[in-house]
Amino acid sequence: MAHGTKFSSAKLQSNGTVEVKGPFKPDPGDPDKPALVSFYLVQGSTKVDGEGRWMPGATEWTGTAGSSGLKAGPAQAGALAVGPHNDPPGFLTFSWSSDIEIT
Repeated sequence: MAHGTKFSSAKLQSNGTVEVKGPFKPDPGDPDKPALVSFYLVQGSTKVDGEGRWMPGATEWTGTAGSSGLKAGPAQAGALAVGPHNDPPGFLTFSWSSDIEIT
């Protein structure tokens, strides 16, 4: 399961959430099935956790988290993706972290 190691965006929404996206592309031969993404954003002493999903055919995963305490500006982000593996049956995991600008 390979994809970009950075987040592409973190946008504050008017409904009190933050929408987070990042590139995602399975390796050739990986199952064409959804992957789950768990992520966090840290800005100063504020930390929020969120969940997302990548769907087959998409080029990015998308997730949401509560934005309580977050402001536009720099932050740190980390994520873990879990996807199915067919042979042998099981799961693949991939984690990454990077700096991000919350907008």
